Amino acid sequence: MMDRQNLLAGLRHSSLVRDDSGKHRIYRDEEQKEYHSVTSILKHTAPIEQKAALSNWSKRPGSIEQRELACNIGTAVHLYCEQTLKLASILAINSANKRNGWKTYEDGLARPSQAITTWALQNAIHGKNKVEEQWACSEYTRNIQPFLEDIKAIHLSEFNVNHSSGYAGQCDALIDTENPDGHSELTIVDFKTYGKDTDKPEKYLQDHLLQIGAYNEGLYEKTGVRAKRGLICIIRKNGLQLRWVTAMELIGCGALFKEKVAEFQDMVERDLLVAV
Repeated sequence: MMDRQNLLAGLRHSSLVRDDSGKHRIYRDEEQKEYHSVTSILKHTAPIEQKAALSNWSKRPGSIEQRELACNIGTAVHLYCEQTLKLASILAINSANKRNGWKTYEDGLARPSQAITTWALQNAIHGKNKVEEQWACSEYTRNIQPFLEDIKAIHLSEFNVNHSSGYAGQCDALIDTENPDGHSELTIVDFKTYGKDTDKPEKYLQDHLLQIGAYNEGLYEKTGVRAKRGLICIIRKNGLQLRWVTAMELIGCGALFKEKVAEFQDMVERDLLVAV
């Protein structure tokens, strides 16, 4: 069981290298084996109607500036979440080591005490050495802070996963969250930003679901660890939208994504990729 902990820790030092120079994003491992990007696979295998809608939107006046602004905000918010979780993780690990505050659970993963994790998160968010917010996205980061404060354990933040079927990507976080019964569950998380004041409709979450399912399958293949549930955490200026994903949904979305991988690989072999 301890092997799972070691394999999980190894993902912090994954050396996948991203390459955006070709028609689509790829990752390479230490042996120079190539993996197609999860997001590239989803873009190129999207339904024709979805591609057409994106193309029409991109032709509207101001669309380029609007997309750049959204990307900049998304990048800044992701960076804030990543740095906050990494700082809190370091604080929690150091404190647990000093106090012998570790406990290994049935899933084979070691966790600091809840009190240590809560203290570490409070310091990373509000302490004198807290992660600074960028002014342009401060409304977004303030809305994510209560969620971050309530995390029960931090396992990984911003880590690479790859899968033998030929894909790779960067997952935002692997944490423990509290389920409706009050128990902590291992949760794989994807942070998203959204510029509107209302919830993102479910029909526009399908790619997000496939993406998190793909990451969970990569995590399982590399470590033997599979999340108990997933979370698409959509951060808005005026609040949060939390789309929880059950264990069965995660497995189903992972299987559906593998079909997308096969479709994408066929497009590559037949040289059918076009800019999207």
